[in-house]
Amino acid sequence: MKPYKLLLAAGVLLLSMFVVACGGSDDDSSSSSTAASSSSTSSAAATSSSSSTTAEETKSEATEAKAEASEAASSDTSTAAAPSSASSAKPKEGGVYKFQTTSPRIGQDPINTTGTGYFYNWGQGLSTLLRYKIGQEYAVEAYEVQADLVNKWEQPAANEYIMHIDPAAKWHNVAPTNGRSFTADDAVFSIKRLASQDSRHSGYWMDLKSVEKIDDSSFKVTLTAPAADFLALTAFGFNKMMAPDAVEAGGGNLQNGPQVGTGEWLVDCEVDVQCIYKKNPTAHLKNEHGQTIPYLDEMRNVIIPDVQARFAAFRSQLIDQHTLTPEQKMVIDAKYPQVDILKAKSYSGRMIHFRNDQPPFDDKRVRRAVSKAIDRQEIIDVLNDGKGFFSYSMVQPNENAYLSQERFAKEYVQDIAECKSLLAEAGYPDGLSTMIWIANYSENYVATVELVQQQLLECGIEVELYIHDRATYLASVFTRHGTFEGMAYGPQGTFTADAWLNAYYHSDGGRNSGHVNDPELDKMIVAQHQELDVDVRTKMMLDIQEYLLDQNYQLVIMGAVSDYAYWPWIQGQAFSAGSDYPGGRIYQYFWVDPDKEAEFRK
Repeated sequence: MKPYKLLLAAGVLLLSMFVVACGGSDDDSSSSSTAASSSSTSSAAATSSSSSTTAEETKSEATEAKAEASEAASSDTSTAAAPSSASSAKPKEGGVYKFQTTSPRIGQDPINTTGTGYFYNWGQGLSTLLRYKIGQEYAVEAYEVQADLVNKWEQPAANEYIMHIDPAAKWHNVAPTNGRSFTADDAVFSIKRLASQDSRHSGYWMDLKSVEKIDDSSFKVTLTAPAADFLALTAFGFNKMMAPDAVEAGGGNLQNGPQVGTGEWLVDCEVDVQCIYKKNPTAHLKNEHGQTIPYLDEMRNVIIPDVQARFAAFRSQLIDQHTLTPEQKMVIDAKYPQVDILKAKSYSGRMIHFRNDQPPFDDKRVRRAVSKAIDRQEIIDVLNDGKGFFSYSMVQPNENAYLSQERFAKEYVQDIAECKSLLAEAGYPDGLSTMIWIANYSENYVATVELVQQQLLECGIEVELYIHDRATYLASVFTRHGTFEGMAYGPQGTFTADAWLNAYYHSDGGRNSGHVNDPELDKMIVAQHQELDVDVRTKMMLDIQEYLLDQNYQLVIMGAVSDYAYWPWIQGQAFSAGSDYPGGRIYQYFWVDPDKEAEFRK
């Protein structure tokens, strides 16, 4: 087995569990964003006007929002009603949902970008062979697959899959596909293109031995060896199907279009302004009621770069959803009791990376000393409103494969005496000096590192902060064999545990920024990759996490628990492990209650 070589760009690294709902990042944009809604009768031209109005109106309210945070702290608060379950009512079809996420980017082909500027925008017009189960009835702790372009599959051998295409699946009715059926030839072409050396997503197909057409509606995939996560990776949002005739029309790539797919949306974007997503009239997926997915007629991504302006837009009902800071939540609790607030975990952890190949962090004792000097609970309480938990940034194959919070908490108790003892054993009885790199993602990220700096000083570890622009930070840290010095602090994206381990920890991993070179760990990663027995693999995953906890090649600081605010006419909030990053398919299950919208917009 060859290890994963996922060449992931910044978009992966800045995402939280509900990244599609709460926002994303691109190669050069921030991770914070919001969602929005408006009248279902507006045209594209009206949308452009609405975008301009939003920017102007929200500018004056941004300062007011900050002031009201302190006022609300002393006000009476009301508990907002919880959002209704995605399956508690039959969805109502129609309506428009406005949101704000990464600005669209141009000149990108789905095989050579990992930027959310593509996948959250143009990429919404393309489909994957399979998708993840989405809904509040599904556990968020694991990826479960269901049909998309492929509506059934067989596994005649441990390394073989026969896929059958949904006969209702069609390409968009635009040139050059003109509404023709999705065929096995299209699937074979797309898989080979995704697995090619030119593709940034070839790591997901590293076990591919061959893919061959059986007939127009079925094809066979043969792997070099069993791969436990093959179906889950097939459903991953990067693995989009592409039309051969579209690639040919684009001159051998899709960098400048044509933008055509089999997805649920017809997408039209204007960089740094907006994207409009109109429901595909030939969308092939249906729910248990026989309704076509998606339920909305239209979505709009209206770009609002300023974070406070986004909050002002939400409060003005110009947008439908906003991810709340603790201060903003106080405002909502005090003044907007009708707003639904949903709490959610983010499996995209915040981590400290070490240069494990250089002194002093090539010594396991020094890495552990740093860990014991950090008071993670203080970070959670002081900077994150007491909300947080511990997890590696990987979605395990099942809920039993996660280390318990009790196990993490026991390991992560601050112990300055042990820190000093470990440093002395490692040859640093008087402490040491080092540096930590950070990108200015947000005030919270910088404040976290400043607090860590103070905590480390208690143990005699003097740390100099190097705050970089995102581009420099990402190029130096989130790449194979990072060039940062000492330590680095930042977020990590959410993937299947198998993909995450192979990318970040295998000695040949494409995201092995910390220069981890551990033959024992390599063996453990390869073994779990090929293990098909669920119980045996669960035990392997627990053993790997214990090993990582002992070695401290990276330090988990925390995973966030965030507050997501929705206006009550937005229904059907649906979720999946990792929030279906980067597929963005959770929006397809949202719907607008027109009666509630009319009531609250009076």
